[in-house]
Amino acid sequence: MHRELIADGRGRSAIVFVREAYAKGDYQQAVDKYRQALDRLPDAPMLSDRRQSYTEHLSDASVALAQQFRKVGKYTEARALLEGVLAPGIDPNNIAAKT
Repeated sequence: MHRELIADGRGRSAIVFVREAYAKGDYQQAVDKYRQALDRLPDAPMLSDRRQSYTEHLSDASVALAQQFRKVGKYTEARALLEGVLAPGIDPNNIAAKT
């Protein structure tokens, strides 16, 4: 069975840290770490559920980060994040990214 890709010295998976970062509102870290996890995840059929889950979490974090960017006037960065979410193969029907 495939284990989490990265762990800290205490054996906690990187995904736990990403979820904690998201919960604390550190969406940039969450986006960066979900991207890293997806980049490192082998493209194997038995991992397709995990890839889908990471992609969904990346989409959520990207939308949240885009909202933060909009609040501080970083419209170009926000748009790039949302376009990334809506890209084919990611989450083209994401309602939050369309609004």
